[in-house]
Amino acid sequence: MQILNLGNNEFEELPEVLEYLTMLEKLHLFNNKLKNLTPKVLTHLRNLTFLNLNCNQLKTIPPDICRLCNLQFLSVDKNLLTELPLELCALLRLEEFHASGNQLTSLPLEFGFLVNLEKLYLQKNKIRELPESIGKCYKLRTLDVAANELRIFPTELGNIPLKEMYCEENPLLQHIPVHSVQEEEVLSLKEIVARYVMKELKDR
Repeated sequence: MQILNLGNNEFEELPEVLEYLTMLEKLHLFNNKLKNLTPKVLTHLRNLTFLNLNCNQLKTIPPDICRLCNLQFLSVDKNLLTELPLELCALLRLEEFHASGNQLTSLPLEFGFLVNLEKLYLQKNKIRELPESIGKCYKLRTLDVAANELRIFPTELGNIPLKEMYCEENPLLQHIPVHSVQEEEVLSLKEIVARYVMKELKDR
């Protein structure tokens, strides 16, 4: 069997029998009640290229996701995810990733390892910033980060030859961001106020 559609059922966990479908290439599990992904099953689906997990109740993705070494398409829209495992970044053949409608606040710092990624959909999350490493995703053509909490973009974003970018409904700043000269030091409120007052006096 190469294609299996188990969407619109009542599964709460991956059926263990799936581990025997070693030639499976496409698996649809959308609109179930999955709360976790059984690592044992993932380990055996080495030929999987397409995985649809939309509209479930997943709170985490197990590190074993990296076992799906041939995965090209992954969609986890409308789940309960708050973070993504760094092992996700080991899916070097991944071309399209959907994770909209979750509760993500950030992406793994190693996200730039997804060098074959072409389409990235992250709309309707709570992402505050994108990692600088995203600038290494040189094949990225479509980026959707609409309806998040982004205030600035990474300085490396300009290195990506994007064709489509969606960033509406974010509290973006108009000013060009600059790196702090105190990157390695966390200043106290008293120190910050003192420096501000001294700067104002100097300017006058």
